[in-house]
This record gives sequence, structure tokens and C-alpha cells, in this order.
Amino acid sequence: MYLTGMKDFYAKYFKYIFFAFALFLPLNEKVSTLLIVLLVILTIVGLSFNNLSLNKEKNAVLLLLPILFAVYGISLFFVSEHIEFKYLENKLSLLAFPIILAVRQDVDRIGILRFFVFGCILAYLICLGNSFFNAIVLESGNFRFNPLNNDSRTFFEAIMYEGNVFFGKYFSFIYHQTYFAVYLSFSFLILNVYKRMFCKWQILLGNIIFPLGVIQTMSMAGFGTLLIVVFALLFLNPYVHRLKMILFGIFLAALIAGISIHPRIQKLVRDLRMNETLIKPNAMDGIMLRVLSWDASIEIIKNHPITGVGVGDSQKALNEVYKDKKYIHPLERNLNAHNQYLQIMIETGIFGLLTLVLILTALFYRAATISGPLKIIIFSFVIMLAFNFLFESILSRYIGISFFAFFSCLLSNMPQKTTDFEKAPNK
Repeated sequence: MYLTGMKDFYAKYFKYIFFAFALFLPLNEKVSTLLIVLLVILTIVGLSFNNLSLNKEKNAVLLLLPILFAVYGISLFFVSEHIEFKYLENKLSLLAFPIILAVRQDVDRIGILRFFVFGCILAYLICLGNSFFNAIVLESGNFRFNPLNNDSRTFFEAIMYEGNVFFGKYFSFIYHQTYFAVYLSFSFLILNVYKRMFCKWQILLGNIIFPLGVIQTMSMAGFGTLLIVVFALLFLNPYVHRLKMILFGIFLAALIAGISIHPRIQKLVRDLRMNETLIKPNAMDGIMLRVLSWDASIEIIKNHPITGVGVGDSQKALNEVYKDKKYIHPLERNLNAHNQYLQIMIETGIFGLLTLVLILTALFYRAATISGPLKIIIFSFVIMLAFNFLFESILSRYIGISFFAFFSCLLSNMPQKTTDFEKAPNK
């Protein structure tokens, strides 16, 4: 009787802690990290209760993620000259989530998805509240509303060039704009694919603030991610009502129009028209700054294609190339490759890249072999990752690698059909 009570107590609070992790993932890096540690400890404790339901189905993702972690470990201890455990710390998610979700099959995946969406709603509202707080200025004893950081710019110019507290890095103060845009876009996808998980007011609120939040980040990769989600909702979802399709189409057109007037896009178009796309060592921002990082990365890969230079020496190697090529601003900012495919080649060589591609392929195969809402979610998730890997070294930051590892495991291990969706509130 006592052991049964302990099992029930354990299962109940394990579920709540998992919900808390999903909630805090978009809110706070330190809290979510501590919750991952606690989940791993509780999973190990659960072994003593025999409170397990091992995954008996073959799941390539749950195997490949630990292999990728092992590749990073080999890179650090056998290739790198500079060995510090910190280079593996933020990659422990690659090991933690496969263990948790392989051992515990009773995880409430639906509840986890819901709490992640709730966390993104809270994160947006906190960012919005912070922007309002920063926009209220006290002058001569009077309060004045001024969202501009530079009064010399017009309101529209301030938005475009991150001079408005409601846009860009000033708005997205919790996480980097691109990562926050990815979180919001994925929540927007979940909200519209699994509507029965949410009440009507939650759907209405999310459908307003998630696209608005992505726009407020002013992240070009974020805009592209939102486009991917909208396309998926329009063309992959067979249950989209005609009126809703029209509304999504209008939103899609407006988003494309908005992207076209962004100064970075306009500058890129001008450069292409004037054939000014050659490498400029003194580039300060925009796509050209990334081109410098990509060029330096390719230089390193040419010299170390098999093993890379090691995860502990990757930034040092990049900085040396920046210095040799006189790439001023990438060197000053200590920029990484800003491309996950190039970054993992620098760190681990062809073995790391192959493992990463196999993970994406396994997820894509999972999406291709199923039908229904889960197919839309997984397929969109893979395309989102593959797209953002082009512009960010996602696996170099906790907020990126935890998102990648967590949802790769969760979605690949999720039942295709479940009646729990029909039990959601949607009132």
C-alpha cells in the first residue's frame, strides 16, 4: 500500500514538473535548466519504483540525439586543445530528453504542448509590459509616453532600425529575437492545429499575439519561420475552413509585403541589382555580416573536413580567420558561424553534420509515414529547423538546443491518434 502511494505521488508530481518545464522554457533559461535536472533525477528515482513503461518501438531520434552528444564529447576530449566542460553543459539536453522520454511513456504530451503555448503567451505579455514600462518617461514631474529611443527618427524608421521599445531587441528582452520568433511561431502552429486543446479565448488571444510578436521581433529569420507555419496551415491542413483560408491568405500577403519593405531586404535587393554582393570586410550588419562568418567557416572546413577543429577551439579558429582576412566586426563581436550546418562541421567535422542530417531525416520520415494533425506539426517543425539552421548556430545556445532536443524527442515519440484532444476545453 505504501509503495503504491509513493508511485502515485511520484507520477503526479513528475507530470506537474514536466508541465512547469514546458511553461518556463520560453520564460526563463535558469529555471527551465533546473527543471530538466529535476526531471532527470526523478526519472532515475522512478527506476526504484519500477514505475516504467519503456518504449518498445524503434525510435531513431531517441538514439541519434545521444549519438550527437557523444560526437560532441569526442570532439571536445580528443580533437580540441582547449578542454572545458562548459562546451558540453548546454548540450546535455541531447542526453536528458531521450532518457526521460524513452523510460517514461506515461508523459502527458498534450498537457506539455498546452503549457508551452501558455508559456509563450506569458512571455509575450511580459515583453509587452516591459515595453510599455520603458515607453513611459518622467519629465519635469509629468509622465510622457515616448516609445522612441532616438527622437531624430520617425516612428516608422525607428521600427525598422530597432529604435522603438516595442520592436527588435528592446521588445524581445527575454531571449534573442530569432529564437523568440521561433518559439512564438511554433506556438502559433500548435494553437491552430490542435485547437481542441484550448479554450476559444485562448485561441483568439494566441492568434493575435503570436504573429504580432514575431513581427515585433523584427527578425528576418523569424518572418521566414512564420511564413513556413502559415503555408503549412494553409496547404497541409485538410480541415481549414474556406473563410479561414481566405483570412490566412490575407495575412500571408500582408506578411510578405511587410518583409519586402524591411531595410535589410531592400539593401540586399539593391546590392544584387548593383552586383555589389562581393565580400566586404568592413560590413557592419545585415546579411553581409553573416556572409563574412560563412566565408571564414568554409575556410576552416576546407582545412579540417573530417574531424573539424574541435568544439573547444571553434571560436578561436574563427577569430584567427577573421583576423587574417581583416573581417573587423565579426572579430570584434566574436561571431560564430551563424549557420548550424557550417558550425557543426567546424566543431565536429563530417560526423557531426551526418548525425544532424540523420536526425532531421528521421523526423521527416516520421511525418511522411503518418497522417492527421501530428503530420502537420512534425513536418513544419523539421522545415522550421532546417530553415533556421541556415542563419543561426541553433545548437550553440541553450534556448536553441533545448528547443531542438525537447520537441524532437516529444514529437517523434508522440502517438499519432489520441482521444485526449477531444477532451480539451474548447469552450
